[in-house]
Amino acid sequence: MEVFSSTSLARMALRHETFVQFLRDLHNEILRLEFSLYDHRLQGTISAKDFALSLVASADINHINRLLNRVDEIETEPQLTGIRISFEEFKKFAELHEKLQSFSLAIFSYKKVNGVLTKNDFQRAAS
Repeated sequence: MEVFSSTSLARMALRHETFVQFLRDLHNEILRLEFSLYDHRLQGTISAKDFALSLVASADINHINRLLNRVDEIETEPQLTGIRISFEEFKKFAELHEKLQSFSLAIFSYKKVNGVLTKNDFQRAAS
């Protein structure tokens, strides 16, 4: 955070690359903090249930109760009880989630302007 302190700003002009790197580092630190909330035993991994809880934390408030009920069901699924998620997996999922949100916005905007989406539109978007 020192990069943007008042003394450092007085000594240098803010370059775009520096600011972009700052935002990337900030995003990464926020992900680490979120992961550490669920990795309270410092194992380096979180359970499938904790991962699901992290997803629910960013869900639409109108669906929270239904999603929390689904999270509770994870404990009854034997194939999910032993699954552990590392920070790298957590981070990669967050990156995928961010890309999907952008993709969803693009589809919504395109549909509003141009109407129906075709197979060619999806192929172009995927490339």
